[in-house]
Amino acid sequence: MKFQKYLLAYVFFVTGVVFTSCDDDNKVNDKPVVLPSNRITSVYIDDEDVKWFGTTEGLVSFDGEQWTVYSTDDGVAGEHINQLSCQKSAAGNELWVATNDGVSVLAYDIDGITSATVYAIDNSGLISDTVTALTVDAGNVRWFATDEGVSIFAVSDWLSLTYSEMRHKKIISMGSASDGWNYMGTEGDGVARYRFDEVDGITGASLIDTDWSRIPDDNVLSVCVVSDTCQWYGTTKGAGCHVGRDTRLGWTVYTKDEGLINDTVTAIFEDSKGVVWFGSPDGLCSFDGENWNYYTKENGLSDNKINDICEDSGGSVWIATDNGISVYDGSSWTVYKQL
Repeated sequence: MKFQKYLLAYVFFVTGVVFTSCDDDNKVNDKPVVLPSNRITSVYIDDEDVKWFGTTEGLVSFDGEQWTVYSTDDGVAGEHINQLSCQKSAAGNELWVATNDGVSVLAYDIDGITSATVYAIDNSGLISDTVTALTVDAGNVRWFATDEGVSIFAVSDWLSLTYSEMRHKKIISMGSASDGWNYMGTEGDGVARYRFDEVDGITGASLIDTDWSRIPDDNVLSVCVVSDTCQWYGTTKGAGCHVGRDTRLGWTVYTKDEGLINDTVTAIFEDSKGVVWFGSPDGLCSFDGENWNYYTKENGLSDNKINDICEDSGGSVWIATDNGISVYDGSSWTVYKQL
């Protein structure tokens, strides 16, 4: 397999002053790297602390020293990557890559990708090649949201449902709980809930929408599953946190009035300290339960448009933006951008 490997050969530093809501002064380290595109759509950090980035022009990994770019020549289904997810099994870890041209499953180790398989409508049960979101649930069932409907890959069998059969609009975000339920944000119908078993196949529960719950809006852009009984939803009118089993009760809603930087919440992530991070088109904010902090291009971010958020083993937060990768270690920023 022909892998394109690029070692960062030089680094320069641009120092600036960063002001957080705590009035701390922080340095910004701007590091030029080889990226196929500065528009970073997704970030995933594996058990070895290797960072994986989906971009609009390929897949990238970073092991702390070396950047590696993977393209369609290396088994990635398409250049425009929409989301990354991981399947952990006895056979090893596999990275699932959702693209506009199908989905790839990539076996990898500490040295990089070792094998790749591409699934598309011509060689699988995938309902469409435009895969907008994916998740792997606790039973290792793979769920793929497309522009036509949802496909699942359970063991070696495929099942698909169209949106007309599911009776709701397009799924644009996904998250899985350990009890097998999958929470899927839709484009106008709230949150759809599905699970799979070998007897009943794909089964669902009632929609979590504005008619039946306190979710702030039915356009659900991001899903963060904290536990079986706690989920965060980012919408176009704020963020909603739901705790408990009753969809009508247990809601806390946050908007700009409560502290959000913007009511449109494009990404949500809860870190290891319990701090919740909210991405938006206007920057990033975090909430520890009492205090809000705000981050924009003026004080550290590489771009205000936030697409995804993740945390590494050291507690640093990695942010996928429309203009590079931003990393915050709690006191300073590092930005990785295309040469």
